[in-house]
Amino acid sequence: RMDGRSIFPTLMPFLFQQGLFDEPEAVAGEVEWSDGFQAVDRVPGCNGTAREAADEEGDLQSRLRLLRAQRAELQAKLERGPQRENEVLTSKVVSAQQEFLALQGEFKSIKEEYNQQLEGLRSELEEQQGAADRADRRVKCAEDLVRFHQEQRRMMASHW
Repeated sequence: RMDGRSIFPTLMPFLFQQGLFDEPEAVAGEVEWSDGFQAVDRVPGCNGTAREAADEEGDLQSRLRLLRAQRAELQAKLERGPQRENEVLTSKVVSAQQEFLALQGEFKSIKEEYNQQLEGLRSELEEQQGAADRADRRVKCAEDLVRFHQEQRRMMASHW
């Protein structure tokens, strides 16, 4: 640390340029410089050279192992992301199916209840229709009797 700040964020582009995060086998012992890379003599914002800064930060290899472990952990999280999303969606589908089945059962029970009520109303209507038909027949019979008695009176009156 220099001036209470870490120089690690400044070294990250350098480490990526060197390919240290590509494959675990890329670093074995010391960092190999690529042909087209120009060595950084000074790290911006720090006093001293980049090599001195790296020495001050500690063992580069242990830092690389730590970064690789973090990278592997982040990669695993990234791979588990869609899997976790799939699990969440699957649980939502199962929940929706259970809710659908519950609603379907509720619908069937309500339908059965209303069918029973409908059947009861239908039988009441048939009884009322039967009573109305019987009352209608009694009215017709009474009208016939009234006509018969009227005719009988006329006939008796004409006979006397």
